[in-house]
Amino acid sequence: MDALEAISGIKWYFEAKNLAIKNALRIRCPLSVADQKDLRVNYSQYLANLLAATEILAKDFKGPDSKAHERYKAILYEALDFDSNGKGEANYLYLKELRNSVVHRGADISSSAHIAEDGLPLLIVQQEISNESGKSKRQAFGLYLLDIIEKADPAIGRATLSHLRIEGLLELNISPEKAKAEALEFLRSSIAVPEHVKLNAAKLFDEIDFGSVQAAQIDELIKLLEGKAVETNIFNNTL
Repeated sequence: MDALEAISGIKWYFEAKNLAIKNALRIRCPLSVADQKDLRVNYSQYLANLLAATEILAKDFKGPDSKAHERYKAILYEALDFDSNGKGEANYLYLKELRNSVVHRGADISSSAHIAEDGLPLLIVQQEISNESGKSKRQAFGLYLLDIIEKADPAIGRATLSHLRIEGLLELNISPEKAKAEALEFLRSSIAVPEHVKLNAAKLFDEIDFGSVQAAQIDELIKLLEGKAVETNIFNNTL
């Protein structure tokens, strides 16, 4: 995974988790069977995408040197240390085990809930989760899933943005020529695009400002990580 793939992956995961939580927060009680399934799916997708975004920098993307993963984890754990009691890493590991339990082991995250005055289901999370082997237990840092999301979501965004800036990953400067060549190669190698469409599309590439496209993508990512995108204004009127 190179830097561009890492940036693109983080952006996608943040967009996907924002859409999932937005859809989940639209659901109100009383719940039909379909509503409960949607609630479970949306919150599961939220957790899957949030953790996948962190894992790009925590393990998948090598970065400029072998210590990049550890530098990101240090920033992430500090951001998740909400009470300054040294529990940032433990809180992150709880999030991972919650994701693993819900996404990989099929736990029903919608099985226990209270109901807010406006009918919003307040899902109650497991207060202690064991890993798959049962050797390690992680403690929740909130009663409700939305408590945990409200704390962790902006913290992870800030930590990720801080790391990207420190590592210089938001200052990618690929020449327009190289960007165009990569786009052409991608187009030519696609088995989904008919040959006559490839020929016509390639002619239009001269009119595309690839530098501006890259800058716009970086700007969109920054807004996502800062919580300024439309999709991330989800807690203001809900919690």
